[in-house]
Amino acid sequence: MKEKNRALDLIQEYSSPDYIQIRNDASKALKKSMLEIESPSWDSLYRKLSTEEWQKISKIEHFYKKLNFMVDIKEADSRYLAKYFEVEFWHWQARYFSRINIESGEPEMVFQALAGAFENPNNKKT
Repeated sequence: MKEKNRALDLIQEYSSPDYIQIRNDASKALKKSMLEIESPSWDSLYRKLSTEEWQKISKIEHFYKKLNFMVDIKEADSRYLAKYFEVEFWHWQARYFSRINIESGEPEMVFQALAGAFENPNNKKT
């Protein structure tokens, strides 16, 4: 029951009006950066973006780090989280995190627990 409640808390946090605005602003900043910054690593984003843009992107990345940790240590019910985050997580991963991680010299996928718990909708058979 505790894991279910933790999952619902994380979903509520991510879907709050304030966090939706952060996600929208972070996405705009990342779209722009992917076009304008030759090598969009985490370090170059930090150095080249405004403080406000960087903070919003950082909040998204840190949320997914927290989500990954909670799934990894089984403190949040991954079945509930997968229902909500499956499409959302893979969107951020495919569109932004993969390239930024590669440009930063990190593995393409750093959220191993999420990758294992959330089926990639692009891999589903229709």
